[in-house]
Amino acid sequence: MHIRPINELDPHFHKLWGPLLILWDQTQRDLFGLSKVVDAFEKIMQDPTEKKNLSPYMADIFGDLAILTRALHEIEIYQPWAATFED
Repeated sequence: MHIRPINELDPHFHKLWGPLLILWDQTQRDLFGLSKVVDAFEKIMQDPTEKKNLSPYMADIFGDLAILTRALHEIEIYQPWAATFED
């Protein structure tokens, strides 16, 4: 799938598209890191004008994704286990 560049001056552009497009592309997701992208998404969701652009179903899905990525992050930084994990 090819994604066209986003024009931020477009009235239909929303800040949510940035993290969503990063999550969609495996290379970009690996480059930025899943937990950082989800954190950026959650920060954007604090704005009420952006929050209304997301359906309740998608908000629920991203809530679950946030919990999962946070749990994975905590496991990765836990010592001494983290030293024994392989990539």
